[in-house]
Amino acid sequence: MDSITQFLGRFHILILHLPIGILMLVAISMLLIKIQRTKFANHLKPTLPFLLFSGTISAVFASVLGYLLSLNGGYTESALDLHFWSAIVLSIIAALATFLSYKKKNIFHKFSHVLAVLLLILLTLTGHAGGNLTHGDTYLFEHGPDFVKKAVGMELELAPPKSLDEAQFYGHIIKPILRTSCVSCHSKSKREGDLDMSTYASLMKGGTKLAIQPNDITTSEIYKRITLPHDNKKFMPTEGKKPLSDEQIKLMAIWINSGAQQETTVTELNLSTEEHILLEKATHFSTHKVLISENIDVTPLTNNGFYVNILPSGYGLDITHYPKVGNKLNKDILESLLPFKNQIVWLKLSRNKIDNRVIPILAEFTELKKLSIDGTEITDITALKNLTNLEFLNIYNTPITNENQLISIKDNNPKLTHIVK
Repeated sequence: MDSITQFLGRFHILILHLPIGILMLVAISMLLIKIQRTKFANHLKPTLPFLLFSGTISAVFASVLGYLLSLNGGYTESALDLHFWSAIVLSIIAALATFLSYKKKNIFHKFSHVLAVLLLILLTLTGHAGGNLTHGDTYLFEHGPDFVKKAVGMELELAPPKSLDEAQFYGHIIKPILRTSCVSCHSKSKREGDLDMSTYASLMKGGTKLAIQPNDITTSEIYKRITLPHDNKKFMPTEGKKPLSDEQIKLMAIWINSGAQQETTVTELNLSTEEHILLEKATHFSTHKVLISENIDVTPLTNNGFYVNILPSGYGLDITHYPKVGNKLNKDILESLLPFKNQIVWLKLSRNKIDNRVIPILAEFTELKKLSIDGTEITDITALKNLTNLEFLNIYNTPITNENQLISIKDNNPKLTHIVK
């Protein structure tokens, strides 16, 4: 019997979009009829009873399937109750509106705007509660401004570190991994295995089993689950979600074996060179930092048609040359960047009429982390293998076809993890 309820319950995710779409359309139509009183609005009137009937039936059907899905467990009672009862009330209001539209037309049209507002409120409430159950209660606001996060009781994100060495291993590196891969099933509203991974405190508290055992990955349930064979029923993350990458698994191991502290920085962990390289490949931070003065004079660059963006915290210069804007880019103009080669970390030369003659110049920008030469006429980038700080390279829509060039560059540049071609 359990397998049947699980099978039928999962169709809730498929069916629930029908009442949402139909009743939303009905509610808006009812408001238009009440407010506009135009010919267009009058044309909508004959469709309302049938649409309300269809929306009601689909809402009831979705509610039944949702109840079957809830029997599988893994949800907190308060979050589930809000979704369940708001769906029940929505179905009742939709059924009442359907009855009035067929049998009491005068009453229906007199109070249609009230019914419409009720439907919209209940649709929003039910949908939001359901979204929290599916994606976790941080999903809607996780990228919102700090004042919004504070208002809904979320943990605030840490400010970006100035360098990888200053990054907090949990807050800057581990927490984003958990948020992306784990929190949708392990949050305040949905606690599979009674485990909430949305905060450090709840993660360390664990669930039915000890999730994290500091200094020991062998007894940490999370690490055991993420390293199981993918076809194992206990493998995490489940239900077709993207597994953690090898690099992310290694980062989890480093953090756990280092004590699984909340505020420990990368520097304090005394990582090996190999572990530092792993961190740089798996994160957006860098151990290498180019310090520049905020009042640096970039007039020579802007005079030559370059757009200059001084990155925050003295991180370096972001240089772009747009085709058809300013001076036409050539070898001489590109050489005007050389006095700033130790400060330029991002360089975008996309779609400019440049060829292999500029490669020896680009090879001198050893602090570069991002280089875009897409849409150019460059065919040979072998010399760029000396750019050992390069992390991103865009060669899309270029005549570069020799795979050996790319292999050589990647072999010499351990930090180069993204090549767009």
